[in-house]
Amino acid sequence: MVRTVLLSIVFAVLGCSFQEEAPKASQVGNLKAMETKPQVPIHPWHKERVENIGSETIEQVIENLANFDDNHFAQTADSGGYVPGEPKDEMMRIVHLSRVGRLVAEGRNDPDSVVPLLRENLVQSLEDWPEALEARQEKWLTEGNFSLDGPEEYEKTSTRGLVTTYVLAELGDYESLPVLLHSYKKSEQWIAKYKPYPADQFFVPPTITLYSMHRLVDCYPADKLNPDAIDARDEYLKWADENLPEAKTVSRSTWYAEYDTSDPMVKVMDPECILHKVQRKINLTVYPHKYNNGTWFEGYIEVHVDEKTQEWFDTMEPFLKAVVSDKPMSESDS
Repeated sequence: MVRTVLLSIVFAVLGCSFQEEAPKASQVGNLKAMETKPQVPIHPWHKERVENIGSETIEQVIENLANFDDNHFAQTADSGGYVPGEPKDEMMRIVHLSRVGRLVAEGRNDPDSVVPLLRENLVQSLEDWPEALEARQEKWLTEGNFSLDGPEEYEKTSTRGLVTTYVLAELGDYESLPVLLHSYKKSEQWIAKYKPYPADQFFVPPTITLYSMHRLVDCYPADKLNPDAIDARDEYLKWADENLPEAKTVSRSTWYAEYDTSDPMVKVMDPECILHKVQRKINLTVYPHKYNNGTWFEGYIEVHVDEKTQEWFDTMEPFLKAVVSDKPMSESDS
């Protein structure tokens, strides 16, 4: 849903006077935070969300990615509103999901406890999504408007697919390239098959899958590549340097932080973002949504991906074939 009231965030520079015992900037921040806290309530929904996520296993965190306690606020956290399937909006939703923060933090600390589950869930979501989509479309056609007590299976499946794609790339799991390639090829098929239904006609926005693969291609260990693969990667990265902007890093409060500093109500009462500066934070990657020439990444797709998206994949494909062509996952797409 679209946020209708937005206030711009004022970033203040923390300073101090030139006294002999002048506190450091960090100390000033802590003092200001102590003054700010009484003005900013801790919302019950945020406290409940922290308790929910903290009680979940990694399997449950992945299963509950679309839960209203988290997904609803992630969809409404950005000033521009939220349009399903738009790469920019989906990226903002990803980085505002508290459960994503926990998955990334756990994965960085202990990849073996997270990465296999992410791969498994992405593959399972690929299997479940067509049936979930058709059930949703049938419900729309037969019931029209309807209310939900929790996320429907379609939303759960597509959100798991979106998030697992992103987190696998965020953790640098280059061995997941066959699964991501499989996902991209499936999206190509589904885009054509499920028209003329609007908006959510694909599993994950193709450019988000492509940028995730781009990151894994870039970090693929050179000592695991043969000369042909090295040449193919060099050719692709040359194209990427000319066409793709660098991703940006954003700082978000951790999932268990006392305050959700992305909440507009917190921003209103803490315009200097003092609470964010003193809380524990996690850095997350935000993908670009435009090419270097200013053209936007494609969102709503007619029947096939646009010419630039196709060029992107075609340039990457020789490297992908060099490293995953012997894997069963890619063979299923031939």
